[in-house]
Amino acid sequence: THTHTHFRLNRLVSMKPGDRVRLREKQCSGTVRFVGTLPFAPGRGAFVGVELDQPCGKNDGSVHGHRFFECASNHGLFVHPSALVLEAIRPEAPQCGFDSGHTDRICRLWCGADVAQVVTAAVDHTVRLFARQHDQHQLRHTQAHPEAVVDVAVCAAAGLVATACRDGTVRLLQLAELRAVAELASHGCAVHAVQFADGAGRRLLSGDVEGGILLWDVARRALLARLAGHTALVRALAVSGDARVALSASADGTARVWHLGGAAPATGHVLRGHAQPLWGCALAADGALAVSCSADRTLKLWRPATGVLVRSLEGHAAAVTDCCLAPNSQLVLSCSDDATLRVWRVGTGACLRVLGLTDCVYCCCCWSQDGAGIAAAGLDHRVWLWPGETEGVVPKVQVPLPSFAQPKTEIEGTAPPLRHIDGAALLEAVGALVQGDRVSNNHVLLALCGASATGKTTTLCSLLGGLFHQMEHGSTRGGDRKDLVLDVGERTRESFQEAIPEQASANGSSAALSYRHRRNSVQSPRPPPPSLSAQQEQHCQKSQQMDQQQQQQ
Repeated sequence: THTHTHFRLNRLVSMKPGDRVRLREKQCSGTVRFVGTLPFAPGRGAFVGVELDQPCGKNDGSVHGHRFFECASNHGLFVHPSALVLEAIRPEAPQCGFDSGHTDRICRLWCGADVAQVVTAAVDHTVRLFARQHDQHQLRHTQAHPEAVVDVAVCAAAGLVATACRDGTVRLLQLAELRAVAELASHGCAVHAVQFADGAGRRLLSGDVEGGILLWDVARRALLARLAGHTALVRALAVSGDARVALSASADGTARVWHLGGAAPATGHVLRGHAQPLWGCALAADGALAVSCSADRTLKLWRPATGVLVRSLEGHAAAVTDCCLAPNSQLVLSCSDDATLRVWRVGTGACLRVLGLTDCVYCCCCWSQDGAGIAAAGLDHRVWLWPGETEGVVPKVQVPLPSFAQPKTEIEGTAPPLRHIDGAALLEAVGALVQGDRVSNNHVLLALCGASATGKTTTLCSLLGGLFHQMEHGSTRGGDRKDLVLDVGERTRESFQEAIPEQASANGSSAALSYRHRRNSVQSPRPPPPSLSAQQEQHCQKSQQMDQQQQQQ
């Protein structure tokens, strides 16, 4: 079985497992699952194994008896990197947010149905309850603790809140007012994780920094059992909806399954596969699926009954610090130190959404109890909210354009904000248009404005203007549009060759390379572009006059 990745080839290909890609020759997208050489194709360089979103592939991740990754039948495909286009997913900004008032990191949060209530636990020794009123979340109650509160669990049916405190105690609070009800103290060290063991709030699990897990009778405030097995800090606990299966995630790099349905708790499978300590875990309502996340940048899906690894979810660029399952157990939510949250589909492992702000790192995340909302707490001590509707959502993909200066305005659609572009940037932008089979009107407008900003309007604006006009009126087919863009790319290269000769030759611009490759692939040379008509010359002169007036203003 070939499951290794050639990191040298990975750097050359600029693709890694978890990246979203699109086939150049087909309107089909997928997720990279493998990058490396194939044993049955020696000397042919690196191949990329893709799990396609639709059944338009050729295999299930295995070829000639060699298994490279797991996917559904006809969803797997192995191609050369040149046959793929790397897609960038733009993070969705939060719908709204509110200041929690905490003065230190928020370790855990919980959301009620429709995000009407939010409970947060933070290192500043407090637990806070927020309630929504007139579309705004307002602070209702605060409960102070002697030490940092690192975890919180809520049983809405029983109206109870359980907190894990570093002073070695588990505190029970009333949900309505966060009034203290009881205190459980038998760990002898800092408590780091807590979770109700059933939907009625009758039993409770708590984990400490030494790897111990205690099972409590909430009504009698009595210790029922000690669960031993972990050798390091227990970071998170999860319990199935039927209260028969529990899951623990530890800094020792393992997750453990516990069976709570019998007279006494029993040890289940030990889930091993992460390369670094675990940060979080989650269980499906029926206990048939488990999720774990780790500092190794991955999430893993497991079958608790057998201990079998179902699949790995790769895509985050830093440690994955929290994860949870949607109420329907079909979607997984994760947050990472890479300043993003991701929504994954359990059945395929595909990343459906990327959420976040570019300047905010998130500590923890959760679904609302009805799945209608997503909440995440950032290091800025704010709680950010997104809509939870995900079924049928397609990732927002943008054409890879070069980085520009500060944004000035926004064009409707998925194109990047309109910005001032210099000659070299415009050359790269047109090159990106040449590489794509589909051309966005917004990107043509972007190139037009960039050409105007650089003053190169005599030839380029006329060609781009004609292209935009034909695209807008639907008078060109896909292939014809691409030919027009190729002409534009050649004219762009010629227009800026004198201004940036060194950059153009050093960068080997994609516009010029794609154009030369296209010309070499046909037998007859492309005829020279037609000369400008009198009307086009007059239009260009007017454009130049407008440019001069704008520059003076």
